[in-house]
Amino acid sequence: MIDHIGLDRDGGTKVAQPSKRAAILNAGRAEFHERGYNATGIAGITTRAEGAHKGSFYNHFPSKEDLAIEVITDYGKSQRMEMLRDSSVEPLARIQAHFEFMAEELRKEGLHLGCLLGNFAAEMSSETPRMRATVIGNFTAWSGLLAAALDEAADIRSADGHDSETTAWLMIDAYEGAALRGRATDSPAPMNSFITIGLPQMLRAFAEHYTG
Repeated sequence: MIDHIGLDRDGGTKVAQPSKRAAILNAGRAEFHERGYNATGIAGITTRAEGAHKGSFYNHFPSKEDLAIEVITDYGKSQRMEMLRDSSVEPLARIQAHFEFMAEELRKEGLHLGCLLGNFAAEMSSETPRMRATVIGNFTAWSGLLAAALDEAADIRSADGHDSETTAWLMIDAYEGAALRGRATDSPAPMNSFITIGLPQMLRAFAEHYTG
């Protein structure tokens, strides 16, 4: 992607200038993750995106909320949700592997930063309705993929008492709670407990109840 192509003084084509959009997007993600949405300013984003300025920002993003929406969307894609659709792996095993991957990504980025999606959720307000809708949409899509994998494991979608949707939300809530406490304490203990004890117990209970 390029910002523009112009003509030099001799009428020839100038060398295309690389787009600053990606730099602004990456800088925005880092600033939002480190400082939170409300504490992040456009000046801080453009300073972090070397060579960018306020005009560059508005050339690519109408507002800070628009940038945040794209950051949230990209973050969701980076979490490898497609793992939950991998039919070559047993459904409950793929759920375990999926959360293990996400937990490892948290560790790599820094436990003190927490889950970016959860962080945005904590800052939602009536002043950012489109951002709220994007966060809810990401959570809902995530829950849907988990529920589909649980349905596949149980193979009893219409059985009395089978509620894969509630189980999926419980997993997400437990994961986000562990990420939040890990962020507050900068400790791997909450997420380790979820991955090694909480999640396996949930999956085992589900398997025992619904798959025999």
